[in-house]
Amino acid sequence: MLHLIDEADKKGDALATTAFAFLELAHSNKPQLLSRLPERREEAISTLSKVWLDYQTERFQEPSTMYNRIENARVARDKLDRALEALKEVPKTIVAEFQRFNNGTSFDEFAKAVEVVARIKQYADRLDQAHESGRPSDEVITRAAHRLARLYSSLCNKPFRRSYGYLSEKEFASPGLEFVRKILNEIDSTVEPKEVATALKKFCQAENSSEIN
Repeated sequence: MLHLIDEADKKGDALATTAFAFLELAHSNKPQLLSRLPERREEAISTLSKVWLDYQTERFQEPSTMYNRIENARVARDKLDRALEALKEVPKTIVAEFQRFNNGTSFDEFAKAVEVVARIKQYADRLDQAHESGRPSDEVITRAAHRLARLYSSLCNKPFRRSYGYLSEKEFASPGLEFVRKILNEIDSTVEPKEVATALKKFCQAENSSEIN
């Protein structure tokens, strides 16, 4: 992990270069905005370094964490499956004798215990299936996209646009969304535009601003 910390400053500088080049092109008709950008470079480098480092750290930790959850679910599923089969084979006479020996107990208690085991097994099955393929979660992308959206708003001194139109299959029409997509793709080339759009819809909801247009 130390190598990521060492690399973060360099990555932040490179990402800031990409970000400023994009802003200069996207807002070439706004000389006032462009004239203020050089003085914001250190702020951008600092933010982008942290975004890059956090993204890499979370992605580095995520596979191990998810692998453990999935493996635990599979182990639990197999053991619970065997437990259910064993419980079904418990002679009802033994359960009846237990009821007589322990006044106040009923066969329903045994049935409820079996039901609880069955429900835990169903949960383990769902967990295994839900994470069988693809990214386990888009939360890493979402957090990075939200921070990049705030950076864009700060650099441009304007609210983040809500429009989700596309210029092409891989390019957003909105400069704000395209800024986020472009920087995210520099951080992780596998991020798809639809993942960026989903993350930024959550951003607009989370900000709960009276004037996000």
